[in-house]
Amino acid sequence: AAKSFSIAAQETSPRGLAINPAGTKLFVLGTSGDDVNEYALSIAFDVSSASFTQAFSIASQDTNPWGITFNPTGTKMFTTSAQTATPRGIEFNADGSKMFLVDNAAASIDEYTLSSGFNVSTASYSQTFSVSANVTEPLGLAFSTDGAEMFVTMVNTTYEITRYSLST
Repeated sequence: AAKSFSIAAQETSPRGLAINPAGTKLFVLGTSGDDVNEYALSIAFDVSSASFTQAFSIASQDTNPWGITFNPTGTKMFTTSAQTATPRGIEFNADGSKMFLVDNAAASIDEYTLSSGFNVSTASYSQTFSVSANVTEPLGLAFSTDGAEMFVTMVNTTYEITRYSLST
């Protein structure tokens, strides 16, 4: 059976979600509070064991956040904002040398190369992968730990996750 918990007391317009590698912390990014809400999971990866810990406001940096991710050590947090056309989800490869942004309007995944890992000021555009044949209104993405598979969430008449096998 599916497990759930309500975050309505902290956020009524959730957009992005991240979880730490141990599965003991859950982060929800939202536009009604323009903040990141942190929850402790007393049972790893079990959302029904969540309890609210604290909120971190990003209102001075972004008033329309959509995607959230962290570097592997949890020392850097990244969010997407309305400063570009329609960014939604954001992910990095393991060493932070590649950044991937979901472009909602174009139905594509944009790849950037970072000359210094997790330093977005060193990002340069690399390529775009269109998901329009399978996905309308892409919102988020995730990769398997070995990087061989990419998962894209979308909204259309149904909420779906589409899996892509990656050759490199």
